[in-house]
Amino acid sequence: MSERIAVVSEGPATGPRCAESTRVAGLEPVASVSGVSGMLLVEWPLPWPRDAGEIEALAPVVQRISALAGKGAEYRLQLVTPAMGAPDPAARRVVRYTRSSGAFHRFESTEEVVAADQVVDAAVALLDWPASPEPCAGAEAVPVDVLVCGHGSRDVCCGSMGTALARKLGGRGRGAERVRVWRTSHLGGHRFAPTAAFLPTGQVWGHLDVDVAERVIAETLSEAGIRRHFRGTLGISSGATQVVEREALCAVGWSWARCRREVEAIREVDRAVWQVRMVFEDLSGRHHGLVTAELRHDGEVAIPACRGVGQAAAYPLWRVDDFRVDSDLPSVRLSG
Repeated sequence: MSERIAVVSEGPATGPRCAESTRVAGLEPVASVSGVSGMLLVEWPLPWPRDAGEIEALAPVVQRISALAGKGAEYRLQLVTPAMGAPDPAARRVVRYTRSSGAFHRFESTEEVVAADQVVDAAVALLDWPASPEPCAGAEAVPVDVLVCGHGSRDVCCGSMGTALARKLGGRGRGAERVRVWRTSHLGGHRFAPTAAFLPTGQVWGHLDVDVAERVIAETLSEAGIRRHFRGTLGISSGATQVVEREALCAVGWSWARCRREVEAIREVDRAVWQVRMVFEDLSGRHHGLVTAELRHDGEVAIPACRGVGQAAAYPLWRVDDFRVDSDLPSVRLSG
């Protein structure tokens, strides 16, 4: 395999921001998301430190999340500013999103609204609640939470571009659509700012603007748009499987996000080639299918830190050599 490496030149401290560099390089943001068991959203006033775990008052929450990680449940703590347009600004919300059990479908939510001095206790209590119930069989509408990274003390791109996007989206009068827009702490992938997670689907998107975000919410973004902006899905394991997730979304369409799906097998043929099998079924449970793909690393792109300061980050370029979707296979079944 011929290695091709595209390098964006580093500049002085007044040089381009990292998010601008990835745009110029034409870098697709796919596979820049790590899978999680759940997310804990905690309304917390600004300013935020670089790391949410540095807030002394939240130490019991951080300790509980660490204990869950020791049992194999990986939760992300996301600080959020009050949802724009929230009816009661004095109240504080704590929301736990937990990955649907078995084959991934979506993240199930549990929410508490409490006084400011009860936020920490409510957060710990939510983490200690039993696992989320089984996903509902129907395709009923559920509220959409849009978490836009605007963590300025962590990264200047998210702090400026992400915050601006959150304000624009939050001011669009979305009450009837059951959409809440939150400015949140570090989501990862700041080099693809503005970036946001959309729940309950768990999809994460980068290089966003208002138009793209609204098309994601409405599930009308084109295949070309999906390829330019899709980072991955939080309910799917990392790396090659995220690339397959994108290819399936492009091939099947937006109904893919409402399918139950699980990675049946992933095999690293060598250090640069992966074979992936993913089983899926629609929400009725009557239609089953199989996605198979072979992927390989095809070089990398080196992107400097913001304004040319710091070390470059290398991002792999993915090539899909063989991709296939087989639908309506009676013999194919999810494992659970």
